[in-house]
Amino acid sequence: MKKAAFFMITAAFILGAAATGFTATDMVVRIPYVVNAGGWTTGLAITNLSSTQITGLTLDLVTEDGMWYKIPTTPVIVSNPGEEHSGRDLVTYNFRTVIGTVSPYAMKIDFLSTLYGKTLPGSRMWCEIWHSGTQAFAVTVFVMNVTTGQAEGFGFHPFFSESRLHTFPTYVPL
Repeated sequence: MKKAAFFMITAAFILGAAATGFTATDMVVRIPYVVNAGGWTTGLAITNLSSTQITGLTLDLVTEDGMWYKIPTTPVIVSNPGEEHSGRDLVTYNFRTVIGTVSPYAMKIDFLSTLYGKTLPGSRMWCEIWHSGTQAFAVTVFVMNVTTGQAEGFGFHPFFSESRLHTFPTYVPL
Protein backbone atom coordinates (compact mmCIF):
# COMPACT_ATOMS: atom_id res chain seq x y z
CA MET A 1 0.00 0.00 0.00
CA LYS A 2 2.83 2.39 0.87
CA LYS A 3 4.61 1.54 -2.39
CA ALA A 4 1.47 2.28 -4.41
CA ALA A 5 0.95 5.62 -2.64
CA PHE A 6 4.61 6.53 -3.15
CA PHE A 7 4.36 5.58 -6.83
CA MET A 8 1.19 7.70 -7.29
CA ILE A 9 2.74 10.75 -5.59
CA THR A 10 5.97 10.39 -7.60
CA ALA A 11 4.05 10.03 -10.89
CA ALA A 12 1.88 13.07 -10.10
CA PHE A 13 4.98 15.13 -9.30
CA ILE A 14 6.79 14.09 -12.51
CA LEU A 15 3.73 14.74 -14.68
CA GLY A 16 3.16 18.11 -13.03
CA ALA A 17 6.77 19.16 -13.54
CA ALA A 18 6.69 18.01 -17.16
CA ALA A 19 3.49 19.93 -17.85
CA THR A 20 4.79 23.20 -16.44
CA GLY A 21 8.56 22.99 -16.58
CA PHE A 22 9.11 22.22 -20.25
CA THR A 23 6.83 24.78 -21.90
CA ALA A 24 8.82 27.02 -24.23
CA THR A 25 8.03 30.69 -23.87
CA ASP A 26 9.21 33.88 -25.49
CA MET A 27 9.33 37.49 -24.34
CA VAL A 28 6.65 39.27 -26.37
CA VAL A 29 5.34 42.81 -26.88
CA ARG A 30 2.10 43.29 -28.81
CA ILE A 31 1.44 46.73 -30.30
CA PRO A 32 -2.20 47.03 -31.37
CA TYR A 33 -1.78 49.85 -33.92
CA VAL A 34 1.01 51.13 -36.14
CA VAL A 35 0.60 53.38 -39.17
CA ASN A 36 2.51 54.39 -42.27
CA ALA A 37 0.04 56.39 -44.39
CA GLY A 38 -0.88 59.96 -45.31
CA GLY A 39 2.35 61.35 -43.94
CA TRP A 40 1.90 59.57 -40.60
CA THR A 41 4.59 57.16 -39.53
CA THR A 42 5.36 55.02 -36.49
CA GLY A 43 8.67 54.92 -34.69
CA LEU A 44 9.78 52.31 -32.18
CA ALA A 45 12.24 52.66 -29.32
CA ILE A 46 13.10 49.14 -28.14
CA THR A 47 14.84 49.09 -24.75
CA ASN A 48 16.63 46.08 -23.29
CA LEU A 49 15.73 46.11 -19.58
CA SER A 50 18.17 43.34 -18.66
CA SER A 51 21.87 42.93 -17.95
CA THR A 52 22.36 40.48 -20.84
CA GLN A 53 22.18 40.96 -24.60
CA ILE A 54 18.93 40.19 -26.44
CA THR A 55 19.51 38.19 -29.62
CA GLY A 56 17.11 37.17 -32.37
CA LEU A 57 14.70 40.05 -31.75
CA THR A 58 11.93 39.54 -34.32
CA LEU A 59 9.17 41.75 -35.74
CA ASP A 60 5.90 40.25 -37.05
CA LEU A 61 3.41 42.51 -38.86
CA VAL A 62 -0.32 41.91 -39.33
CA THR A 63 -2.35 43.91 -41.84
CA GLU A 64 -5.61 45.58 -40.83
CA ASP A 65 -7.56 42.74 -42.48
CA GLY A 66 -5.71 40.14 -40.37
CA MET A 67 -3.16 38.85 -42.90
CA TRP A 68 0.20 37.91 -41.36
CA TYR A 69 1.55 35.98 -44.33
CA LYS A 70 1.57 36.13 -48.12
CA ILE A 71 1.30 33.51 -50.82
CA PRO A 72 2.76 34.85 -54.08
CA THR A 73 0.60 34.55 -57.17
CA THR A 74 3.64 33.61 -59.25
CA PRO A 75 5.74 30.57 -58.36
CA VAL A 76 9.20 31.31 -57.01
CA ILE A 77 12.27 29.25 -57.82
CA VAL A 78 13.27 27.26 -54.77
CA SER A 79 16.61 25.52 -54.47
CA ASN A 80 17.54 23.42 -51.49
CA PRO A 81 20.88 21.63 -51.90
CA GLY A 82 20.46 17.88 -51.87
CA GLU A 83 16.70 17.93 -52.53
CA GLU A 84 14.91 17.47 -55.79
CA HIS A 85 12.31 20.06 -56.79
CA SER A 86 10.21 20.65 -59.82
CA GLY A 87 12.11 23.93 -60.02
CA ARG A 88 9.11 26.09 -59.18
CA ASP A 89 7.12 25.99 -55.95
CA LEU A 90 4.78 28.40 -54.23
CA VAL A 91 6.48 29.74 -51.12
CA THR A 92 4.39 31.24 -48.35
CA TYR A 93 6.15 33.70 -46.11
CA ASN A 94 5.45 35.75 -43.00
CA PHE A 95 5.47 39.53 -42.79
CA ARG A 96 8.45 38.96 -40.50
CA THR A 97 11.95 40.29 -40.12
CA VAL A 98 14.72 39.73 -37.60
CA ILE A 99 15.60 43.07 -36.04
CA GLY A 100 18.79 41.67 -34.50
CA THR A 101 20.43 42.24 -31.14
CA VAL A 102 20.12 44.83 -28.39
CA SER A 103 22.99 45.21 -25.91
CA PRO A 104 22.33 45.18 -22.14
CA TYR A 105 20.33 48.25 -21.04
CA ALA A 106 20.67 49.72 -24.55
CA MET A 107 18.07 50.98 -27.01
CA LYS A 108 17.38 50.38 -30.70
CA ILE A 109 15.39 53.31 -32.16
CA ASP A 110 14.06 53.73 -35.68
CA PHE A 111 10.97 54.03 -37.83
CA LEU A 112 8.89 50.90 -38.39
CA SER A 113 9.61 50.92 -42.14
CA THR A 114 13.37 51.04 -41.51
CA LEU A 115 13.27 48.28 -38.89
CA TYR A 116 11.16 46.10 -41.21
CA GLY A 117 13.66 46.71 -44.03
CA LYS A 118 11.31 46.05 -46.94
CA THR A 119 8.03 47.40 -48.26
CA LEU A 120 5.43 47.38 -45.50
CA PRO A 121 2.47 45.08 -46.26
CA GLY A 122 -0.12 47.76 -45.47
CA SER A 123 -0.66 51.27 -44.25
CA ARG A 124 -2.35 50.35 -40.95
CA MET A 125 -1.20 47.28 -39.07
CA TRP A 126 -0.53 45.80 -35.68
CA CYS A 127 2.69 44.09 -34.72
CA GLU A 128 4.37 41.71 -32.34
CA ILE A 129 8.02 42.04 -31.32
CA TRP A 130 9.52 39.02 -29.62
CA HIS A 131 12.61 36.93 -28.87
CA SER A 132 13.06 33.42 -27.53
CA GLY A 133 15.14 34.43 -24.50
CA THR A 134 14.15 35.49 -21.00
CA GLN A 135 15.41 39.09 -21.09
CA ALA A 136 12.70 41.66 -20.42
CA PHE A 137 12.35 44.59 -22.81
CA ALA A 138 10.06 47.54 -23.45
CA VAL A 139 8.91 49.25 -26.63
CA THR A 140 7.96 52.91 -26.71
CA VAL A 141 5.82 53.71 -29.74
CA PHE A 142 5.82 57.20 -31.20
CA VAL A 143 3.54 58.34 -34.02
CA MET A 144 4.15 61.53 -35.94
CA ASN A 145 3.35 63.33 -39.17
CA VAL A 146 6.53 63.82 -41.18
CA THR A 147 5.16 65.56 -44.31
CA THR A 148 5.39 69.13 -43.02
CA GLY A 149 9.08 69.08 -42.19
CA GLN A 150 8.26 69.31 -38.49
CA ALA A 151 7.43 66.57 -36.02
CA GLU A 152 3.69 67.21 -35.71
CA GLY A 153 1.26 65.04 -33.83
CA PHE A 154 3.99 63.51 -31.74
CA GLY A 155 2.77 60.96 -29.18
CA PHE A 156 4.29 58.24 -26.99
CA HIS A 157 3.01 54.98 -25.53
CA PRO A 158 5.10 52.32 -23.73
CA PHE A 159 4.56 48.53 -23.92
CA PHE A 160 6.37 46.02 -21.69
CA SER A 161 7.26 42.46 -22.63
CA GLU A 162 5.48 39.50 -21.14
CA SER A 163 6.47 35.86 -21.05
CA ARG A 164 4.27 33.91 -23.49
CA LEU A 165 4.50 32.13 -26.81
CA HIS A 166 4.67 34.40 -29.84
CA THR A 167 1.54 34.25 -31.97
CA PHE A 168 2.54 33.36 -35.50
CA PRO A 169 4.29 30.20 -36.74
CA THR A 170 6.94 30.35 -39.42
CA TYR A 171 5.77 29.31 -42.85
CA VAL A 172 7.76 26.87 -44.94
CA PRO A 173 7.49 26.03 -48.66
CA LEU A 174 4.15 24.43 -49.53
